[in-house]
Amino acid sequence: MRRIRVIAVVLILSALLTLQGCSKTWYVDFTKVSDVDDWKKQDWSTPPHVVSVSASGLYVDSVLLTAPFGFDGDFTMTVQFSLNVSASDFVLGLQLMLTGGGDAVYSEYISSDFYSLGLPPSDQYPEGYSIYEGSPGRTLAEGDEIPGLNRAGLNTYRFIKKGNSIKMFMNDDMLCDDICSSYSEAWFFPVIYVVYGLGTGELYIKNIKVVYSGDITTLP
Repeated sequence: MRRIRVIAVVLILSALLTLQGCSKTWYVDFTKVSDVDDWKKQDWSTPPHVVSVSASGLYVDSVLLTAPFGFDGDFTMTVQFSLNVSASDFVLGLQLMLTGGGDAVYSEYISSDFYSLGLPPSDQYPEGYSIYEGSPGRTLAEGDEIPGLNRAGLNTYRFIKKGNSIKMFMNDDMLCDDICSSYSEAWFFPVIYVVYGLGTGELYIKNIKVVYSGDITTLP
């Protein structure tokens, strides 16, 4: 009988440890939703200001979209998007940010900026990327030609936060490995921004997923 009680205690402790270590997931498949009315929209840059969803995914032009939920603690954010660009059909910019959830211009943010997607190094304004932390502005990584980018297919961007350590990847290629040193907001809200300018390329956000071990909150 005592042996059974000991086994029961061990099983209960094991279950508690498992629950403490488990993670939670927030996920949106833009190819299946009918709208993004729960996302905050801010017109940015010059018109047209377009937000639409279809079986292809989320199409955005010159609008900042802030997710309805924010996260704290450790988390991994994954954004999948399809791309079809070239030297003649480019996309001016893709920005994937994490902010405190307030209105732009953001005082606190961590941003991955990808610009002139598809334009070759020989172009006057070639493709490149810049990753930086705001307040105060601090560049974490930058470079010409986006490492790992699939210019004619599916891409997966990952942002991984563990403590103050932050890492970003484009597909399997690392973009940044640094620390979050000045961000003082309690929460991290995902923000998506795409601008085409004169570009005629194609970019669709397929889905976004956040796997988190901390808490979740709604957009103020």
